[in-house]
Amino acid sequence: MPSLWLLTYRFLLIPLMWIASVLGAIFNKKMRVRLAELRRFPAVSPCASKPRIWIHAASMGEFEQVITIAELLHPEWSIVASFTSPSGLAHGRRMSHLLDASFLLPLDSLRSMRRLVDAVSPTVVLYSRYDVWPVMLSVLSQQGVKSMLVNATAPSRLNAPLRGFYQWMYSSLSKVYAVDDESASTLRRLTSKSVDILNDTRYDRILAVTTRVEPQKSSSLTTVIFGSVWEQDIEILRGAIEDGLPDGLRLVIVPHEPSPSIVQRIGTVLPVRRSSDLDSIVGSIDHIVVDTVGQLLRLYGLSHAAFVGGGFGFNVHSVAEPAAFAIPVASGPNYGRSVDAKALVATGGLEVITTSNELRTWLSDVVLDAERRTALGAANRQWLVDRAGSSQVVAEQIRGLIDCSGS
Repeated sequence: MPSLWLLTYRFLLIPLMWIASVLGAIFNKKMRVRLAELRRFPAVSPCASKPRIWIHAASMGEFEQVITIAELLHPEWSIVASFTSPSGLAHGRRMSHLLDASFLLPLDSLRSMRRLVDAVSPTVVLYSRYDVWPVMLSVLSQQGVKSMLVNATAPSRLNAPLRGFYQWMYSSLSKVYAVDDESASTLRRLTSKSVDILNDTRYDRILAVTTRVEPQKSSSLTTVIFGSVWEQDIEILRGAIEDGLPDGLRLVIVPHEPSPSIVQRIGTVLPVRRSSDLDSIVGSIDHIVVDTVGQLLRLYGLSHAAFVGGGFGFNVHSVAEPAAFAIPVASGPNYGRSVDAKALVATGGLEVITTSNELRTWLSDVVLDAERRTALGAANRQWLVDRAGSSQVVAEQIRGLIDCSGS
């Protein structure tokens, strides 16, 4: 007999989600792109010659976190990927060397999922972080397909009604890997299946990517990257500049969204040149504002230290990426939602800045002290290296599922 949650989800929530997406497409370009893409059934065919893993991720960031797993399985496995967002799909399509197919996940209806699972014919399905879908899981379970959730964190809301929903949903997963003790403890109350603690697989990806970026640090100037900064971060920087920056520093400011108004505003805080006007950031001795996207990770490779934005707003952005380049890191005080930030604060590798004066002190006492800067940076990278290796564990677990099934 179908459960109350299944009936509610299929006959109430799914229709409401469809109506919301249609109405949203009237006003939102991304939703219009998504609806247009979903009109075409994914061009994917079953693969009989080797096992197939189907990776699902909400968007580009979640997919990046499991790419190393896919690379470890390729080419012995056929790999396909689905996404919830059009930006994730665009990223997947740029990885045709790794993926046999990439597509948007359709609405989580029984008809759509049965048709899609039959077409993909996966051996194993891997979910990244949180974006699991109940009907899809149910169909996979009915067909005997193993499913695994990696880098799992506990749901943020677990009141009584939602707890029942999550228990119904997570019960269909074959295996869960949680990123920390707190998440594992919560998830174990939601499923009787195995929940193990395993470091985040994105550490492997960060180390792999940063290893490919050749550091190009200036020997004459100490470069500090202000990465993914928002208005509040810029105000703290303004105060430090008004008090007088220490000599010998070059600032490279990377707005979270480099809109013309933000780029212009940064120019009122500090005399800067726009990166789009330069042949090379490396050879410049000027302060720079980066007015294009997709540059931040590479820029950390030419910096001696990094201030990561977002810490005066909702939450600090990734501090693991600059840490991988063996440089000291600072941020604003709102870092509590970041597991990495909390860990690096505990080790002393992340300096918490609350005022312009504290920022200026960090720049003069830490960043310009080569010995101290080098020691902190080396400890930051080692912290990341110590947490690497989870992708190999997951890849072996996936291979083991095949061995156990006798395929």
